[in-house]
Amino acid sequence: MELYGPEDLLRNAKYLLEMNDPRFMRPVVLESITALEVYIHTKIFKILELRFDPEFVAWLREKTKYNFNSRLEVITSLALGIKISKLKRSDLWRRYTEARRVRNDVSHEGRIISFDEAEEVYNTIYDWLACLGSNIGLEIALIEFKQFIEENHLSVTTEFEAQALVNDYFEESSVSKPVSNLEHLNSYRFDYILKFGNNTVVLELKLIRSIPEISTYIQDIIHRGLILLNRFDIDKMGIMIFVEERHQNHIKQ
Repeated sequence: MELYGPEDLLRNAKYLLEMNDPRFMRPVVLESITALEVYIHTKIFKILELRFDPEFVAWLREKTKYNFNSRLEVITSLALGIKISKLKRSDLWRRYTEARRVRNDVSHEGRIISFDEAEEVYNTIYDWLACLGSNIGLEIALIEFKQFIEENHLSVTTEFEAQALVNDYFEESSVSKPVSNLEHLNSYRFDYILKFGNNTVVLELKLIRSIPEISTYIQDIIHRGLILLNRFDIDKMGIMIFVEERHQNHIKQ
């Protein structure tokens, strides 16, 4: 069974909003809120399963199954490492509460809403996904990119091909966007630059001929990455290592 992902839903909402047709303001709201629900269900739980006992995550998934507000509180708190009390004092939570109220009015009372109301709901959900993405989106993106490579049996033979593959993949995202390949920041040439909301994330790509070579490179790459984070206006850095081994390519995060 094929399912819409959060990026698809948010992209649909944006398309309908830009049509500026009063008939489509209701689906803008519904698609936007659903995008956040799907993001939590399909992506945030995936991260929690890597960080915590799978039985605990399964219990949490079942416990919050019918109360999305509680799910959003607890899951966001665990994923971002902040207290629920701090989260609920944030402007982002206030805007979510209002967006949820509009959604309930639309769903349960059939209220007609204005373009401005629909736009604010869309912007609120976009900002939520950008916030989550800027904090754990890189981790999610690398995991999903690795799965994409392996499931489609894709391979690269040069770092240029690796950059093209990354560009094509992230061009489809509504939350993370490539800035440009080989863009200079303070005269330094990076392999790839992404924007998660207002956060700048740099990806360095390496193609290694055999798995034993990883131990030779990995510490040097991490050391250089830490230097770059301190030197430039970068929020996070990720490293993708493509390994050619028996005519197969893998990615080690």
